[in-house]
Amino acid sequence: MSQAPAGFAGSEVGVAYRDSAHAYKITQLLGDSSDFDFSRYEGSADLVLVDAGKEYANGIADTRAALSLVRPGGIVLWDDFEPYWHGFVNGICDAMRGRRLCRLAGTALAVYEADESDAG
Repeated sequence: MSQAPAGFAGSEVGVAYRDSAHAYKITQLLGDSSDFDFSRYEGSADLVLVDAGKEYANGIADTRAALSLVRPGGIVLWDDFEPYWHGFVNGICDAMRGRRLCRLAGTALAVYEADESDAG
């Protein structure tokens, strides 16, 4: 089961940056990566944080979306990259198609620095 973006109405998601001097530089996108049209944002993101569904299909869809969004030199972070979520992790690895990603020591985060081959 997934929670649609409407489920976030009135939440505090993004509160940490909203009042910062750099808020104008941040575009927060909430959507289901399997059907959200990200084309307007392709190749424009400095940072993409994937924190969503934990099934294999989510790992594939979210990773493909993240790779289309991130600019060369930008960073993709995945939350919950740990054995408990093995389907999700396998989906990420399959969608990466041999690109090298690393797990940040002491965290449940995986990280990838995009290169020219990822440009939208």
